[in-house]
Amino acid sequence: KGQYDVVRTLLSFKSLDVNKGWWTPLFAACQRGDADIVKLLLSCESIDPNKGFDHDVPLAITCREMEKNAALKDKTKKHKKVLKMLLAHPLIDLSMMEENDATRKK
Repeated sequence: KGQYDVVRTLLSFKSLDVNKGWWTPLFAACQRGDADIVKLLLSCESIDPNKGFDHDVPLAITCREMEKNAALKDKTKKHKKVLKMLLAHPLIDLSMMEENDATRKK
C-alpha cells in the first residue's frame, strides 16, 4: 500500500516523465508483479508500455517472471493480472517481444 501511495503522489507532478531512465517504473512494477501500480502507471496518458531496460520490455519481463515462478501460484497469479493489463493497453506492441527475443539470444 505504501508504494502505491508514493507512486500516486509522484504522478501528480506534471513535470515527471514516467518513461525516463534506464529502468522505468512500469518495467520495475511488471517485474515485481505489482498489478495495482501497473494499473496506475498504465492510466497515465504519457506512458510508453513498450519502454524497458536494456532491450527488454515490460511484457517480456512479465512473461519471464511467470515462467520462472510457475510453481508459486501466488506470484504467477500476480503476473497474470499484469499480463492481462499490458495486453489490453492500446499502445502495446507485440513485435517488441520478437525484437526482445532476438536481442536476448545474441
